Amino acid sequence: MSILEQLTISLTRPSKYHEMMAKTSVAKKIIYIITISVIVSIMTTLLPNVAAITAFGGFRSLFTERIPSFVVEDGKLNASDNFDLAIGGVHFYVDTEEADIPDEELSGTNELYFTFGSEVYSSVLVQNNTARKIYSFKIADILPEGFDNDQLVTLIPVIYITLAIQFALSVAVNGANDLLVCLLLSLLIRPLTRLAGYDYKFFDVVFLCYYADTLSILLLGINTATGYIIPSLIMTIIGFLVFNRYIFASFRSEKNEER
Repeated sequence: MSILEQLTISLTRPSKYHEMMAKTSVAKKIIYIITISVIVSIMTTLLPNVAAITAFGGFRSLFTERIPSFVVEDGKLNASDNFDLAIGGVHFYVDTEEADIPDEELSGTNELYFTFGSEVYSSVLVQNNTARKIYSFKIADILPEGFDNDQLVTLIPVIYITLAIQFALSVAVNGANDLLVCLLLSLLIRPLTRLAGYDYKFFDVVFLCYYADTLSILLLGINTATGYIIPSLIMTIIGFLVFNRYIFASFRSEKNEER
């Protein structure tokens, strides 16, 4: 079955799951999982990045007109003012009044900071307002003498490549997380498939769980993309209830469902 057919049945016809399992090759099932991961990553990573870049008129405008002027002199970064540029959960944080920016200045639920003090550059991951420094370098070791706004413009292609890598990693992480959840759910569902008379191998049950979990995955992605309008814990519970409804509906015959 095609990707569109799998998606349509996953969302609207759970009684067709077992027929779809039989008619769909493993390769197409894997492509389906990748496609869903791409859709979720577009919502949670790509669109926020595009919106942020569009909002400040592109990187060239940002570097030459919007952010404060800066220059590296005598191995130290000097900026005319402090700023925090956020693009899809990634922050470029500059405060040259500090030699090394304290972690206490950083906050967020799941944010990655690239911090620039006057003497030290650091990468810091902030989760639930708890900061964990990944690495640090001296400014003099990573930025050449005289580096300023104009030279930053020359790095725009590198920035776009970095954003593309970030998107690819988002697809991989989303896919891995969803598969892990379905792997755990399959441990509960496998006995049910046997009772229903389906002779599925272990990973067949994982695929079955993924079909039943598709709507939950998309709803969680929409919730993330909209800034968690529903608290994540509540949304997770809703997602589990939706999965529960779909997986049990898949074991009803189509005849019973129509009745």
